[in-house]
Amino acid sequence: MKIHKLLFTVILLYLPVEIILAGTPVTREVEGDYRDVRNNVMDTIRNRGLNIANISPASEMLNRTGPDFGFKNNMRLLHNT
Repeated sequence: MKIHKLLFTVILLYLPVEIILAGTPVTREVEGDYRDVRNNVMDTIRNRGLNIANISPASEMLNRTGPDFGFKNNMRLLHNT
């Protein structure tokens, strides 16, 4: 029992403060061209020192799996517009 308490304490001390104090996510609705909004979001992420290694279009996955769930319409490929 003492080992469990010690292990819990050690884990708790090593957790990043951001995780412990994280609040609710911030969302914003914006109007504008998709490409402009996407570029603004990517710039914001990069300005915080994060690297965007890959951008995966969700529309390809939705078009591939949609028929399995009864959806017949294809999603438009927004990343190519």
